[in-house]
Amino acid sequence: MFRERTTSYLRHLHLVVHSEQQSLFLILCLIGAIALLSSLLTHNTNIKQCPIYECSWMNATTDSIIGSTTTSYNFNVTSEISFVPNWNISFSSTITSTSTSTTIFDRNLLYGDNCTEHEQCTLSKNLFCEYEFDLNQKHCFCETTYFWNKNTQQCEPKKDINEVCQYDNECRLDLGITCDLKTGANIRHCRCMGEYYWSKISNCGALKIQDFVHCTDEIYISSCLVKEIDNGIYHNVNIRQIQDDEIEFDYFVLDSPEIQEIERIECCWSINKRYCFGIDNETNKLLIVIIDINGIESYRRINQSVIGLPNVLRQTDNTVVCYVEGNDSNLLSITIEPKNNDLLTVHQRGGKTYGERSCFIAINRTAYCFYRDIDRHLTVVAMNGTTTIQDVHMDVHPDTNLKTGPSCGWVGTNILLKLYCFAVFNDEKIHRIEQKDNIWTNWTIMPSDKIFIQRPLFVTSKPPEDISTAQSCHVLAIDTSNEVYVSSNTNCAHQESFSPWSLLQTDVGLLSFNGSFRLRDGRVGVYGIGIDDLPYYTTMNPVTHNFEPIKLAVSFE
Repeated sequence: MFRERTTSYLRHLHLVVHSEQQSLFLILCLIGAIALLSSLLTHNTNIKQCPIYECSWMNATTDSIIGSTTTSYNFNVTSEISFVPNWNISFSSTITSTSTSTTIFDRNLLYGDNCTEHEQCTLSKNLFCEYEFDLNQKHCFCETTYFWNKNTQQCEPKKDINEVCQYDNECRLDLGITCDLKTGANIRHCRCMGEYYWSKISNCGALKIQDFVHCTDEIYISSCLVKEIDNGIYHNVNIRQIQDDEIEFDYFVLDSPEIQEIERIECCWSINKRYCFGIDNETNKLLIVIIDINGIESYRRINQSVIGLPNVLRQTDNTVVCYVEGNDSNLLSITIEPKNNDLLTVHQRGGKTYGERSCFIAINRTAYCFYRDIDRHLTVVAMNGTTTIQDVHMDVHPDTNLKTGPSCGWVGTNILLKLYCFAVFNDEKIHRIEQKDNIWTNWTIMPSDKIFIQRPLFVTSKPPEDISTAQSCHVLAIDTSNEVYVSSNTNCAHQESFSPWSLLQTDVGLLSFNGSFRLRDGRVGVYGIGIDDLPYYTTMNPVTHNFEPIKLAVSFE
């Protein structure tokens, strides 16, 4: 009986102790978890890194060593059991834990992959971790002057103008250069965008022109001066014919404080130098700038006050003469002799000029200056030398209705010389007058339902040194709607009639269109400014004698 009671008691004690052990085990598990979390918060971290350009991957190892900070936890748990006197159960626990965890960061990321650090991108491919279009997430991209080449799987330097390309992002978009296909070609090249021009100094940049100044025809190129709208800086525009209809426009900044002070300027070319005459608005004095192949050679000033726009011509003996209006409205001539160390002389030509003049040297070596006098007559002074002795002044016609200055020129030979003049009258129509065999006709209206207020431009199909009488004459004019119209005479040395006005095709209106130039093959072109302040041009087809549609004056190669 006692054995049975003893056995029952021991079985009961075993169950009680087992139950207590289970409870204590759960408590110890909880305490261990707390200890481990505490150790992680106080661990020492050692990250092993490779040199940035010498390794292709990085293994980041985190060592959590709780041994460096040993934490002991002592727990006293007492359970009173009535049938075992002074039964005292004590648990003492010291926990020491050492744990090691390893985290692998993504490496060798390619173009477009998400990233957080530069080292994650494939640096050998010149990729960088940066924000691009998504400001919330960095990606592996090329640096701004590089592009991602899908063929080589590399970031490569962006291409400059004229280099072969496939996509826009291969070119220097930051300079306005895009990947474009030239007409008639099957390979794309980096080229200036249509609203940009190509400048050898400033690369591609936005071009806004305040004023077209003048074009000078030289042996291989024509050079025009334009004034930038934003800062008033002058640009020299070299117009070069590469092949047939392929024309280049190269813009160079004329970096000269003296030139920037000039408001009106005109140039001509003689013996490898360019002679430019301009008027300083503040002093109204004439400034002469002589430019050679190395740049600006010298400056010269004329102390006499002048007004209006200078007209500059190169005579047959290579002397340079500038005609300009004095402050008393008399016509002045300033002559420079390049063969005589640029000797300069000034002459009073007389007459009373008023506004714009049209000056040229005809085949008979006579210099003509047509102008509107104070009474709005058409007047001319014919000059056969550098002195005033042989000057001839003449009122061409008594009509006093000239609203603008004239635009004049000549065709023919010494035997068959014909002079033409065109002007806008008070009726806002363009009228024509001509001289043949030293006899002037009456003014003839050129019928149109358009309103013209700007002085027209007169051009001939062949250059001045070509004395052939088989050439065409053309008059270009802008109406009040900023559209360009042309009237032509295909045999102007022998016939008098001009065609009805026809519209020149263009996608933009024109503010001015009065700069004529010659290409290497002798073809005539016209340069002007659109209402968007961009440069435009057209050339005449030498076969059809028709003008081509107006285009932007930008270079494509």
